[in-house]
Amino acid sequence: MRSFCWLINDRVVVSRSCAYEDVNTSPNSCLNAQTPSYIKTEFCETCLTDGCNGAAQYGPAALMILVSALLAKLLAW
Repeated sequence: MRSFCWLINDRVVVSRSCAYEDVNTSPNSCLNAQTPSYIKTEFCETCLTDGCNGAAQYGPAALMILVSALLAKLLAW
């Protein structure tokens, strides 16, 4: 898994994709990737372990917020 955080035309864009890392390059070599002048790479990382996508950690919190909002709506009736 490779994660990028780019600044594109003053907007933050996060991208996650599958990728292979070349063992002969430095760990942060993706920071030196050629991009158009309007794209600035703020962060990049190649994950080498399973389950390293941080997006899954927000699932329980999002569910709790949804349940709380629905409960508040029901109690407001």
